[in-house]
Amino acid sequence: MCREKISASIESAIDHLKNSVGASMKEGDERKVSDIVWHASAEVEYALFLFSVLCPDEEPSGKPDPSVKQSEAGPALVSAQGLLEEAKKDMDAGDLHEAYEKIWMARNHLLKIQENFDKEWKRRGKSTPRWSASSL
Repeated sequence: MCREKISASIESAIDHLKNSVGASMKEGDERKVSDIVWHASAEVEYALFLFSVLCPDEEPSGKPDPSVKQSEAGPALVSAQGLLEEAKKDMDAGDLHEAYEKIWMARNHLLKIQENFDKEWKRRGKSTPRWSASSL
């Protein structure tokens, strides 16, 4: 049951990211993209929580991807989506360790995107959404 919930959460995050990639191509949709990224991040966090229940001794083994630090939103969204698609395949194949690693890397991309949105809004003097990473 836990595996099915993880898979469903991954699929939901992928769907949100597909929507965000389309929205990011349109001008003036920063808030919409940010909202979609937030929802995808919530699904990823839920999947990671379920992994902690399913495999309590599992921890990510890799170091953070240095490319995440300087990534633009568009490429980072595509990268996160690709990682989640690979994680879904790993889940289907029963390779929980690889799935967990890829979900964790996608999480790092999504967190960095949210952080970059917050910084950009602050730089422009716009208010950040009430659920922004800086308000947590």
